[in-house]
Formats: sequence, structure tokens, C-alpha cells
Amino acid sequence: MITIQGADEVIAMIEEMIDASKLNGAVDKACLFVEGEARRKAPRRTGNLRRSIESKVENNGDEIIGTIFTPLEYAPYVEYGTGLFAESGGRKDVPWAYKDEKTG
Repeated sequence: MITIQGADEVIAMIEEMIDASKLNGAVDKACLFVEGEARRKAPRRTGNLRRSIESKVENNGDEIIGTIFTPLEYAPYVEYGTGLFAESGGRKDVPWAYKDEKTG
């Protein structure tokens, strides 16, 4: 009979790795779903915002973090509104809107 010391710990580590892999895949799948929904719901004016929406999954060992994002600086204004139409209490007394180099 062969006895391997620490086999239980090795088996537990392998099971944990398998669970982490499944969880990582599930988070990735969820991020892709949310990314798709965000693209679908984004305005269609030029298509730039829709095309810029991405997702990523990061696993630092302790936690798995899924992020859906866009690098476009005007995206928060599209999402949350501006001036009189701002979500969660923008400046209601002074209407304003985002302007970039193109729109002045």
C-alpha cells in the first residue's frame, strides 16, 4: 500500500481551482451578456458609443471582477443625463449640456 502525505490538501486545491475556473467562466459570460445589452440600448446616432462598449474579467486570486466600460468621455452624460435632465440631482437651476471640440 502506498500512502501519500498531503493528498487531501492537493485534492482540495484542485477542486478549488476547478470551482474558480467555472466561476471565472460564469462571470465572463455574464459580462458578455451585459455588454450586449448595453450596446443594444445605446443610442444609434453615430454608432461610436455602441462600438466602444467592452467588457473584461480580472482574477487576482482573491476575487473575480467583471467590468463593462467604454473609454469615451461623453458616455456618462449619455447614461445619466445633463442639466435639467440629470439623474440624481444635477444642477436644475442652470441647464447645460456636454460639448466637445466638434460641437463647440
